[in-house]
Amino acid sequence: MITVMIVNEKSRDNELIAASIIGGFETPTCIISTCSPKEAEDIFSHRDDIDLFILQINMKGRSGYKLAESVRKRKVYRNTPILFITAQSYSLVGFPQLATYRSYKKHNYISTPICRLDVQGKLGLYLDAILSAEHEDAGERVIYLEYDSGNTFLKVSDILFAEIQNKAAAIHTKHESYSIRRTSLEKIAETVDDEMFIRCHKSFALNVKNISALEKSGRRNWLAVFEDRKFCPVSQTYYGKIKETYMINRPR
Repeated sequence: MITVMIVNEKSRDNELIAASIIGGFETPTCIISTCSPKEAEDIFSHRDDIDLFILQINMKGRSGYKLAESVRKRKVYRNTPILFITAQSYSLVGFPQLATYRSYKKHNYISTPICRLDVQGKLGLYLDAILSAEHEDAGERVIYLEYDSGNTFLKVSDILFAEIQNKAAAIHTKHESYSIRRTSLEKIAETVDDEMFIRCHKSFALNVKNISALEKSGRRNWLAVFEDRKFCPVSQTYYGKIKETYMINRPR
């Protein structure tokens, strides 16, 4: 079951979007539709199962941007996809407010007049990933990650470690790596939001659950070793906490 919230002052557009979703995907879908930003906030403030938000940018009561900020204040929706509805053509990349918001807050938008194929194409970018994550491991935490060459849903259990060099970061998983510009370890840790994801060096943070061994590499340095001999450094400052957490959580 996929749950989508549509917030748009034009009820006819809401109906067209809802029909496009239901008619374009075989997955059972629950549509929550409202013309009131206040009513929308009352709803999502008391539930945690919304998989995707569709918000009109220009609403009289409250802009879609402001409503998105309220969505993001809820921890459960910090990485939930948001599509913005705008009268601006998405070919007009010079629209500064939208361009800034897409760069730092969310991922795509739907232009008016509403087109069924446009709606289905944009939602398909996210619904397929949501379904994949749900079927692969029901109940396992998944984060939404925007990286330099795209976006993906990433299982927290797959993350090995993250590193940052010259304001550019990389998140390394069991299967591949993702590069992210203009970020910090603090922001990555906030996104991962897991007590087992711990800073281990001034430029590295790791997932303690995936450590296979801790090896000495110098007088004041160690290496956290993962599967396939992947590793990251652990400095003396953080070694005590890493070792203690590792010893408590390692397989017996």
